[in-house]
Amino acid sequence: MKNRIIQGIAALSFLVVMATAACSTAADEPSSPTLRITWWGSDSRTAATQAALDLYSVRHPEVTFVVEPASFSGYFDRLGTQVAAREAPDIVQMQYLYLNEYAQRGALVELDQYRPKPLDLSLFDKVIGNQGVIGGTRYAVPAGANTQTVLTSTEAFRKAGVAVPGADWTWDDFEDMADKLVSSGVVDHASGDFTPLDWVFDYWLTQRGGTFYTEDGELGFTAEQLAEFWSWGVDLREKGYLPPMTVTAEVGDLETYPVATGTAAMDFIYSAQITGFDGLIDGGVEPVPFPSDGLPAQYVIGTGMAWVISTNSRHPELAADVIAFLTSDPEAIALQGMERGAPLTGQGRATLAKDATGATARTISFTEEVLARPTVPDSVFYNRPPLGANQVSGLFTSNAQLVGFAKLSPEAAAREFVAAASKELAHAR
Repeated sequence: MKNRIIQGIAALSFLVVMATAACSTAADEPSSPTLRITWWGSDSRTAATQAALDLYSVRHPEVTFVVEPASFSGYFDRLGTQVAAREAPDIVQMQYLYLNEYAQRGALVELDQYRPKPLDLSLFDKVIGNQGVIGGTRYAVPAGANTQTVLTSTEAFRKAGVAVPGADWTWDDFEDMADKLVSSGVVDHASGDFTPLDWVFDYWLTQRGGTFYTEDGELGFTAEQLAEFWSWGVDLREKGYLPPMTVTAEVGDLETYPVATGTAAMDFIYSAQITGFDGLIDGGVEPVPFPSDGLPAQYVIGTGMAWVISTNSRHPELAADVIAFLTSDPEAIALQGMERGAPLTGQGRATLAKDATGATARTISFTEEVLARPTVPDSVFYNRPPLGANQVSGLFTSNAQLVGFAKLSPEAAAREFVAAASKELAHAR
């Protein structure tokens, strides 16, 4: 499940050498600086980002960019190697699982020194504004507003004679719809399998007053709770509501998701992916919130994709100005569209909504609807994941697959995971 599952990266213990890396000021910068910038994503994200950087270069012709776009698979392995060699790009697209780890190892520039100029975050949505902060220090600027989403194929639902779920549907509703969708024969399965995804399990826990991680950096759930979640997955697969693990384990790029191949009517994704799916699914898509069971667990995420500056950058203040441009400038926002989620400000979303159509318009509307509803105010999982969280994510996936392939019972896999993950977190501390 290449893109879908967070890949483990090489051990980062070597990053302590970066803690003393010097950061130059604007006064030290040459008259014609070159900035390297890297991100992962689709071709459309690369084209949109390049267009925005081209605009920056028009306004600042003395600045040259070297762009290093990549696929998600292997992205953090490569970045870890670059950081170890002190060859990391100036500006890096970062993901929440790795933010704490890179920050604590001294690999990221502290950004508070560049506020309020060039980084003015005062207009950011309140739920986003405090994200990217570790231990009271800002290391990242969210690249866009993102939230948990069930993506539905409107055509599949229409052909099956099933109404697209509303905002207040429940997990019981999900199973009822799943039965009708599969029984209709329009699709092989109702949804892609979400049970190997630690972030969906975190949502499930949050609905029940729990949490994946505690503030102390330990697991916030029991093996029994995880076994219940994975046992539910076994039941859903046996009923045909979810694909067999042989299919799920091979899911990678968006084109391979069951909802994109037409074998399922919906999938559990992040809202930043909606526009990427729209052109892949006949009849278009409709985003809806995760099943709520009457309990708010929806969360607006800014650290799913965030911008950081590496400590080996010779131009950190200039890099901060570029980040401010990418996240706040109206023209840059229009050029990037929804590639990293909805704009971070109400003004930015309104600007983009003026000419928006199709999936872009629906994503902006969906984001506004989520922001207007009760949401979870904070998340340790997304904002302050502990050291070792990336390895724990890989363990979660691999143990879920063992359950899906009937190699271990849900109970045995859950016990094994809790023991191994707890050991990993203790070792990382």
